[in-house]
Amino acid sequence: MAERSQSQPETTPFTKGPSPSRRGFFAKVLFQSKPTDAELAIVNRLADGPVSKVTAEAIAEDLRSFGVNGKVARQVVASVWGSAVTAFLADDTITNDEAKYLAELRRALGLSDAELKAAEEELVHTRFGRAVGTVIGDDHLNAADRQKLDDLAKAIRLPQDVADRILLRARENRLAIAAKKAIELSSPLNPLPKDFPNPYERVTCMFFYNSEPPTR
Repeated sequence: MAERSQSQPETTPFTKGPSPSRRGFFAKVLFQSKPTDAELAIVNRLADGPVSKVTAEAIAEDLRSFGVNGKVARQVVASVWGSAVTAFLADDTITNDEAKYLAELRRALGLSDAELKAAEEELVHTRFGRAVGTVIGDDHLNAADRQKLDDLAKAIRLPQDVADRILLRARENRLAIAAKKAIELSSPLNPLPKDFPNPYERVTCMFFYNSEPPTR
């Protein structure tokens, strides 16, 4: 008879830590909350796994046990989510198993679309933005560099249209910085006359970047 293969352990970004102490009598009477301990309790619950068995009610109970509610509670679950995404992004790839885990984690934490979008912008977009900054550091983006960015966007499951917007914004920022430096490093303008009626004068500059200006 063939030997039965053992199931693979669940992909998890969490490691179980020490169990936090529950709130004492006076802490409850004085309505003192312990968000750090609530987060540790949630992390421990998730580390025990599997995440598919963790219910939203269990997460809510961990928050209540430490007097955490309202806005602070949402900050705690967002922090837990952020820790998971950050851990999975460490190798610049979100695998299928990691994506499935995050889907279950979102369900358990009860993250709204708005909370998910905010976390994605803070973590995933920022990671891609750093890569863009590194690639266009010399103000040039060749085909190989662009392919690296496309591969990274796909690996971290960043929609292509979002990746394109981040790249465009980075290039526009580089252009603005280059234009500012060009003006600052150019020959300074003469000072305004002493009897000039205004404290400053506006000027309009036409800036040509990596291109020849038109001849008059």
